[in-house]
Amino acid sequence: MAAVRLFLHSKGRPPSVRDISEMLGISSEMGHYLCNRLAGLGVLEVVEGAFEERIYLKDHLRLEELPREEKVSTLEAEVQRLKEEREKRQQEIERLQTAQGGKKKELFSDLERQLKEGLKKKKNPLDAL
Repeated sequence: MAAVRLFLHSKGRPPSVRDISEMLGISSEMGHYLCNRLAGLGVLEVVEGAFEERIYLKDHLRLEELPREEKVSTLEAEVQRLKEEREKRQQEIERLQTAQGGKKKELFSDLERQLKEGLKKKKNPLDAL
């Protein structure tokens, strides 16, 4: 809003989104995003002309009604949730791998024991000669 007021005072005409973006030193995409968001809240009015759109102040008092504290974006919350979910999955995989390692050791020891017992019980056919 301050950029709109300053531009209007210094140039004598309402600014475009590109003018506001250059004045604030931000990208034109971010300028469009901010202007559209403030227009949606009723603070600014975006009027499309023949060549470009102009920005007008609609109701500067609406800006006072906006919450001052910044909320955590839903994208950051979603990324954090996915990280936690991935860590839980990694812990589960590690737990399963250790359990499988123990089962493999037991299986091999059982097979080895059975082979030894089987070899002891069976007689060599050559011994009968």
